[in-house]
Amino acid sequence: KTWKYFDSIGFTADKQKQRMGSFSRLIPMMSRNGVLLLCSPDVGEYTVPGYAMVEELMQFMRFGLTPYEALKTATVNPAKVLGETKRGTVQVGNYADLVLLAENPLNNMRAYQYAKYTIVHGKVYSTRKLRKGKYVP
Repeated sequence: KTWKYFDSIGFTADKQKQRMGSFSRLIPMMSRNGVLLLCSPDVGEYTVPGYAMVEELMQFMRFGLTPYEALKTATVNPAKVLGETKRGTVQVGNYADLVLLAENPLNNMRAYQYAKYTIVHGKVYSTRKLRKGKYVP
């Protein structure tokens, strides 16, 4: 059985399972050896906004990364790769671009799906209102 979306590139359900099995061995090995892993939810089967990143972080954890290591793939590591010294961590003097969660994502990664506030350039936005398009120009 071939997934319709993957028809053009020849992915089948069996090939996808094989690919994921390879990742389950490769990802922890890369992490142990200092490779900067990046969360990239704009590709692959997890492309639904607001859902994709959490699913990719959960997948990293299924592959053996700790919640902290998984979070770094979406925060600290991209900033390092891009040479951004004022992004990726919460520190005095850094840009205030972040989300405020009701729960600690180290205890519940799905907390990202329920962000309370989003802060961009130091301005606080209600995530509920953002989802309703209240701040769209």
